[in-house]
Order: sequence, then C-alpha cells, then structure tokens
Amino acid sequence: MSSVQTSDWPTGLAVLSADYNAGVMRGWLNSASASSVSQPFNTGADHLFIGSAASDDSFWKGDIAEIIAFNTALSDTDRQTVEAYLMTKYNIISNAKTWDGSANDGMTSTATNWMADVAPPANDSLLFNATAQAVSWSAHDFASIALDTGFTGSVTTTVDRTIATALNVNSGTFKTAAQLTATTVNMGTNGTLAIELDSSTPANAGKLLATTLNLGTSTNPAGTLTVTLNGITPAVGNSFDLMDWTTRNGTFAKVNLPSLPEGLGWDLATFYTTGVITVVALPGDVMISPLIWYRAADVGSVVSSASKVSALLDK
Repeated sequence: MSSVQTSDWPTGLAVLSADYNAGVMRGWLNSASASSVSQPFNTGADHLFIGSAASDDSFWKGDIAEIIAFNTALSDTDRQTVEAYLMTKYNIISNAKTWDGSANDGMTSTATNWMADVAPPANDSLLFNATAQAVSWSAHDFASIALDTGFTGSVTTTVDRTIATALNVNSGTFKTAAQLTATTVNMGTNGTLAIELDSSTPANAGKLLATTLNLGTSTNPAGTLTVTLNGITPAVGNSFDLMDWTTRNGTFAKVNLPSLPEGLGWDLATFYTTGVITVVALPGDVMISPLIWYRAADVGSVVSSASKVSALLDK
C-alpha cells in the first residue's frame, strides 16, 4: 500500500491496516498512524493484488500470517479493536522502541542504540529482535520487554527492576542478578532465563517475581533456566528462592545449575511448587560428586510427557 513506506516497516512481525474512503487512503502500522494520501483507487479486479504491485514486477519480501478485509471503512474504534486482536494473537508490541545496537556500548540508556536514535523513556516497551550483543539494562522500569526471534544476545539487570506487563523471552538470554518483578513472563523454546546468585542470603540474590509464569505446557516444556554463581560458595543447607509466582503453566525444558564443591548437590524437589533450590550433602556423605545423579521424586530433574519420562536434567 502506497501510504506506508517500506522504510517505516520494523524488523519482525507487524500489523498493517489501511482504508480508502472519500478519495483518501490512510495507513497504520501497529495501530500508529503511518500516513494519509489523497489519490484515486482503482477497485477493478485486475488492480487488486496481495503480495505484489498491480504491475506484477514488485513483490512483498516476507511472510503474511493473516488477512482480514471488510466491505466498508471501519470506524477508528472498530479498526483499533481488530488491530488489538491481531497484536495480542501474534505477540506484537505496539510502538515499542526497537534495539539496533548502533552505539556498540550495550547500554539501554544510549539513544543511538535504538531505531530513530531515541532512547526509551520510563514505562516504554522494548523490542530486541536483532544482534548478538550483551545489553545492560541501565535505566528506568519499563512496560514490557521482548527478546524476539533474531536476537541471540543477552539483556542483564543488576539492580531491582519492574516490568509492568510482560517479559517475553523467545530468543536470547534475559539475566537478573537482583529482584525482577513482572506481571507475566512468557518463555519461548529458544529463550533462556538466567538468575545470578551473588549472595548466600536468598533475599539478596537474583530472583523473579511473576503473577503468571508461562513455561510452555506439561507435555511441551519451553525455555531454559540457567543459574550462575558470582563470588559465593554455597554450603549444605543454603536455599535459594529463585522465583515466586501466583500461576505457573508448564516447566522449563532445560535447567542448568552451577557446579558445587565435592560432596554437595542441588535438591530441586520443591522447585516447581516453591521456586526454591537447596544445597544438600550427597547420599551417604560420600565426598566425591557422582557423574550423574537423578531422583524420581525430584520433579526438578524429571520432565514428563504423556505420563512418560521425556528428559532427565542432571542435578
């Protein structure tokens, strides 16, 4: 459609809306007005194409997930309702600031790291869908953060932060070494949530607080949990409350835990009910760590599918 320029199109999924009414063609991109032009519009069957120009010599380079057409121009309210439906269905963030990493300093507060060279203000939405950079969340709480397909780097916070709505980790790694609070956390198949423990006092270590934690389903776990240590050596009896939630759906597909001194191991028996992992002595007080240690009652190390064990996670 001529009223939305290809230079305006973001990387990744987007919703394009258009109408033609009384000689004026209008366009919206992710529910934001893109442009408005006055021009004739030929509605003849030989002039209406999807995915190409009428001349057949210019083609859309990308995928089209869904098309909804109406036989009349919608009111702004109705149009916004349809856009909201599509953006929710395809997990598209409206008017998000999109990372391009041009400054190469990895700081979210640097304007030139964002498309249009505008740093996101507090309570904005952030989208990471390109580069393999290590990004430091250096300022503000935000409304939402999405690590999407195409992003293979990491986003890290070392101070307490709040995400008002959703953290979506579909790709790359989101790491917290402090307390992270989010209304909803959605883990994708290729996403990693990393929690750094830098204190033997649970209240001072990395932790996730979520109202809803979505980890795939019971038969199709999603995402990886990686726990790291920074400057501490856990001892027998140390417990770490990695995360709390009101509602949890599914389990992590993979759990990576840090190595412990000889004779110690991790107990994940209550992890998916309390969010806690505990350091325990190995069976029989043997001071040599086993190569592999699985326990059927330890729900944190057994992944089931259709009432069968589908994966074992080494503790």
